[in-house]
Amino acid sequence: MLKKVMLGTALSAVLFSGAEAHVRTGFYTGVAVGVSKNQGSGNAYYSQGGVPAETQKPKYKQTGSGFVGQIFAGYESLFAPSFVLGSEFAVSMDRARSKNSWHGNSPVFEVTDIRKNTLSQSYKLGLSVNAGVPVSESMTIYGKVGLVNGRFTLNHQTNGRLENAQYDGRKVSKNLWGVEPGVRLKVAMNHGWAVQFDANYAMYQGFKTKNFAAPYSATEICWVKVTPRVWTFLAGVSYKF
Repeated sequence: MLKKVMLGTALSAVLFSGAEAHVRTGFYTGVAVGVSKNQGSGNAYYSQGGVPAETQKPKYKQTGSGFVGQIFAGYESLFAPSFVLGSEFAVSMDRARSKNSWHGNSPVFEVTDIRKNTLSQSYKLGLSVNAGVPVSESMTIYGKVGLVNGRFTLNHQTNGRLENAQYDGRKVSKNLWGVEPGVRLKVAMNHGWAVQFDANYAMYQGFKTKNFAAPYSATEICWVKVTPRVWTFLAGVSYKF
């Protein structure tokens, strides 16, 4: 009798641990879709006749939203009954675009001197470390932190001081590095498939346009700097091999 009890206990332990390992450990890949909110803050700089116009540094903010598609692959392991650790690589296509415009209110920024900024992101590559806490046999909550590299384009335009003048300006595209913390809720549907929900916040380095002359005066030089911040909300499905 004792031998049967011991055998049954051992078998149950093996089956239970195997199920846990099968659900929460191993390589996985998946896809996700969602929305992003592009936020940019920065300032413009002007000089007149080679003399910096120190008072002409208007600050601005801009926001916009767009669609995000993502593919990802990673590995995670159950280090303890209540701790999951893993890493993940993701490629995202982001169509968020934000715009901002303002009128001038100074000798350099006259009322008819209209400026426009457009900030857009095309893609993002990211590598993250994910730490999770199982809250049930199939559900895990994660905290994440990642290193990201995104492609951004900043377009600054001005129409000069003449009404109905055509916009002119400069566009610059650059890959920016950033840090992206986030959270995830992952629910295993069976031994292979899982659904997950992510919320991320990417903080990128700033960049600026090159100096360029205003269309109404070759002696007035300007550049525009922006620092992107991007919220991303995703829903996805993954398969563990």
